Amino acid sequence: MAYNDFIDIKQLPVPRLNKSVESELVKVSDIKVIKVVKVEDNKVKFCYKTSYVDDFKELNLGSKKASARNQRTEELQHLYNQKLDLSERKKSDVKSLLDAVLIPNFYNSYFDRVLN
Repeated sequence: MAYNDFIDIKQLPVPRLNKSVESELVKVSDIKVIKVVKVEDNKVKFCYKTSYVDDFKELNLGSKKASARNQRTEELQHLYNQKLDLSERKKSDVKSLLDAVLIPNFYNSYFDRVLN
């Protein structure tokens, strides 16, 4: 993954996570696992489990009253516009691991590119 693969999720509509597609009431505190599946270009569906052994059930994202935030249809923006740089502390830590040969020499060329 690259920096431009991440999108700003603050732009996504806020789903109501209280009913399943089967019209069962869902308590958010009972949800153990949430899976977000991309269905179409800018559409997603939320699936959940209330137990780790159960199958995923789909959440009904429809709301009775649509807010202005939920009606936005603009294109999603990238979260980052350029590659993020590592902090100097992380760079020095990785260099010390390379110098101590705790990271195999095979990876030296990769870390040379990343750290510079």
